[in-house]
Amino acid sequence: MTHIEIPIIFLDKYVQLKNIYDNISSEVITKQGIIHVDNYLFNNYLGDITKGIKWTWAINKKSFSLFEDAIEDIIPIINVYFHNDFILRGCSFITLFEQEVSNSDFHFDITSHYDKKETTNTLTLIFPLYIEEDMGNLEYKDILKETKVYKYKQDKIFVWDSCKLEHRTQPYCLGERKKRVLVSMNFSTKEEWAVVSVNNSLKCQGNEIINHRILS
Repeated sequence: MTHIEIPIIFLDKYVQLKNIYDNISSEVITKQGIIHVDNYLFNNYLGDITKGIKWTWAINKKSFSLFEDAIEDIIPIINVYFHNDFILRGCSFITLFEQEVSNSDFHFDITSHYDKKETTNTLTLIFPLYIEEDMGNLEYKDILKETKVYKYKQDKIFVWDSCKLEHRTQPYCLGERKKRVLVSMNFSTKEEWAVVSVNNSLKCQGNEIINHRILS
């Protein structure tokens, strides 16, 4: 299987993630580059796969741990399901503050000729922080290349093989601009090609950990 939905109870860790995002949300919307609040350090980057999308990367140990702690209880489930041992390589808030999203491209998070059909070495994990009923969910292509929709849920995490699930933000149109925020995490095994592929992908999306090695 290329993907799995996992139930989760976040409690205090989820609230802490939300509180930190709320503290930086105005800067996420209005600026690019480094955001620094209460010793949490982020890099805010305007992406291009979906119009207006902002990737806000955790780039020091304190901010990275916010994300890492939130999902530590489900790592064993992920490792068992995908038959491998995974290491967190990058984590970010993904923000859209738009009335309409119509330009969104189907894509694979990672492409590599080293990837094999029978194994998984790279993963993407995602769950919603702020989302409403009419906002875009996740469209993906199934094994027959038919378009399916995964609906984000506040108590569920969605994890997929980054090399094998073709997907995009589901287009949507609202009556007014609203904030749509997801939490995203990127993993690889210790396979050299997987580490390099994930790091290169994250670097292209503005992850300053990869660019400057300031995680400490």
